[in-house]
Parts: sequence; C-alpha cells; structure tokens
Amino acid sequence: FERRRYWVEPAPATAPRRPRAGHPLLGTPRRSPGKRRQFEAELSAEVLPWLADHAVRGVPTVPAAATLEMLAAAAGDNPTGGPVAVADVRFGGLLTLDAPQLAVTERDGTALTVEATPLDGEDWRPVAEASVVEPGETEEPVDLDGVRRRCPDPVDVAGFYDAFPAQGLAYGPAFRAVVALYQGDGEALARLVLPDGLDPAGLRLHPSLLDGAFQSLGAAARGVDVTGEGHLPARLDRMTWTGTLPGRELWAWTRLRAGPG
Repeated sequence: FERRRYWVEPAPATAPRRPRAGHPLLGTPRRSPGKRRQFEAELSAEVLPWLADHAVRGVPTVPAAATLEMLAAAAGDNPTGGPVAVADVRFGGLLTLDAPQLAVTERDGTALTVEATPLDGEDWRPVAEASVVEPGETEEPVDLDGVRRRCPDPVDVAGFYDAFPAQGLAYGPAFRAVVALYQGDGEALARLVLPDGLDPAGLRLHPSLLDGAFQSLGAAARGVDVTGEGHLPARLDRMTWTGTLPGRELWAWTRLRAGPG
C-alpha cells in the first residue's frame, strides 16, 4: 500500500451560535421538572440583527414589545396562533445587548417569568413576570372613521423620530414602523407598516409593530410635559392577542387615561 500523510486543519476558535429553532424569540423547549414548561433562546444582535436598531442611551436593548411576544408564545398552547391573554405584566430592568444574552422563559401553571444572563455567565436577572388569564370575549371593532375624525392633525413622522434621541432613545430602520401619525385630544392614530427586511413568520405580532404602537403614545400626550428621559413600559394591566396579524400593516389607536389620584 502507498503510505500518505494527511493533516486535519483545526476549526476556527469561534464560539458556536445556537441554532434558531422553534419560536424566533421564545426559542426551543428545555427539559424541566414537573409541569413547568421552559424555553431558552439566545438574544443578540448577531442572531437577531434587527434588535440592534432599538437602543436606549446608546446601547442596543431588548424592547418590551419583544418580551411581550415571548410571554404570549409561552402562554398559549400554540405559540403562534389562537387567542391568548396575560395580566399584571411587570418588567424588570433594561435587558441590554452589549453582550449576547441567554433568555429563559418559564410557565408554571398560570405564572410566567422571563430571566436572562450573559451567554457566558450566570448573572441571572429578572426581565418580566405575568399571569396567564382567559382571553374573554373579543371586543367590538374600533370605529376607525370616528377615530380619524377625532385625530385630525397630522404629525411629521421624520421629525417625530428625530426627537427621540434627546430622550435617550434611538430607533433604527427596523424600529421605524410608524409611517403616518395623527393627533387628537389625548389620543393618537398611527399607521404602522413592518419595515422591509423583517420577517413576521412565527410571530403573533412582530415587535417592530407593537413597539411602533408604544412610540405613538408620545403623540397622544400632546400638551403633556414629557421632556427628559424617554418613557419605557414598566407595567401593563392586561394584554390580549386575538390572533396572528395576517399582513404587514395595521392601524394603532392610543389614548391617555387619568391614573389613580
């Protein structure tokens, strides 16, 4: 036999990325005891590049809209379909993406939690908690023509986004879903379109669209002093998903209500 020598080239010393299986944000199921259900996913700008377009004080940050999508996916028997509702949603501190994060979402009975740690560490931090509740009956459709009449004043969308950096918030192209915006007395109407390049597959509502609805609250606050740091969601009494958005655009109606006291 003819003898020949072969050398195996060493593989590059780069950390492997977790495969994107399952729900785009919730991730894949992990083994857990009893009836608890747990899911894990890597959240990073490398795996989900569009997250880099949501920054707080100059640092890419997981938006509350993405966390809500994770809660909805864990709450339902079908991660992407059917009505589902969560209540008493409380958000923890900001989940920054200056380093890749491992997020674990757990459902234990009706209790939902999301926690995260740097991918290469064990510094676990609470991201959100909520309770699964019955969706209830579907509300009557909003009278869109009536809302349009009450929100007659157009807002310059370019100027609207240009004002956010002064509040410590910055939205890149992936988080500029607001394409038309109208103001009224304590309410606003926004037309939202999912930006090009974003894939809504596997999601109940892409976080870019839900975040756009949150952004439009600023227009509803006309006449209210909102100077200084930008306002980010801290708590939600209840949120209901009636199904999956069939297309790439929708209207968002926001209104202000007086709080207790």
